[in-house]
Amino acid sequence: MSEIVPFAVVRLLSGLPEYAISAGSLAVVLEVHSEPYEAYEVEIVDHEGRTVFAGAIDPAQCVVVSQPTPSERPSESAGEGCPICGSD
Repeated sequence: MSEIVPFAVVRLLSGLPEYAISAGSLAVVLEVHSEPYEAYEVEIVDHEGRTVFAGAIDPAQCVVVSQPTPSERPSESAGEGCPICGSD
């Protein structure tokens, strides 16, 4: 499985024309899937912060721009509230 972790930022190498997303767009990885095949669940937002795409992409469609540090990663055991800010 890939070394990409949730909250990594990736750049799309190919666009998603059916969603009007162009190559070079940035996305945040929300989840990394390994079954039934490897895929990244990502979110892409516009300049207003509105989600323009949320779905799975093939790892070959992107390259890593940045990864969160261990202290920025949500705890898998937290289970309460928002994983980013901790609010309910």
